[in-house]
Amino acid sequence: MPASVATDPAFRHLDLALACVHAATAAAHAHGLTPTWSAPESNLASRALAEAAGFRAIRREVVYWAGPAAAR
Repeated sequence: MPASVATDPAFRHLDLALACVHAATAAAHAHGLTPTWSAPESNLASRALAEAAGFRAIRREVVYWAGPAAAR
């Protein structure tokens, strides 16, 4: 199940997003699931959060999209 984390600018740099990721990761493990993370190479904030939460890059992918143009 995809999820996302966004922090109100007034509350950034308090590690709230990291706490959410840790909770979601623990919940996934508790249900016998393996959490994964995907982020565009250009999304440095997402990649930094993933690494801070203990995720490690295992490969780079090219994603193809069919249909209406995807927002960038």
